[in-house]
Amino acid sequence: MAMSLCDYKIHTDQVKHPYKYRVVFTIDCDYEELVQAIDLDYVRRGSDLKVSCYTNSTPELESWLDPDFTTFAENVLNPDLAESCSYVMVYRKPRRGPNRYISIKERQTITSGAN
Repeated sequence: MAMSLCDYKIHTDQVKHPYKYRVVFTIDCDYEELVQAIDLDYVRRGSDLKVSCYTNSTPELESWLDPDFTTFAENVLNPDLAESCSYVMVYRKPRRGPNRYISIKERQTITSGAN
């Protein structure tokens, strides 16, 4: 049975990008060469890789969703990367607000200028 976004915890994204959704898979760093070879967006954190995949489509994201991290990753990535997936986080862009993606320094400038 397919999952919907109502069935999955969605976090508000703090990273600036042009997409509606970002999915971050935690992959073992032993797969770094493969991640680089297929040109995925990633960041190394300790012994893990945080691999980001993006979509603007809610139906596409819902087709990927699965409570099992390995199956979720296999729906998006290849089976080799999926078998080392230990965690998945789904992020959504902030829905509205004039100050989304404002840096702390900019926020301090605005706040101190208002006094």
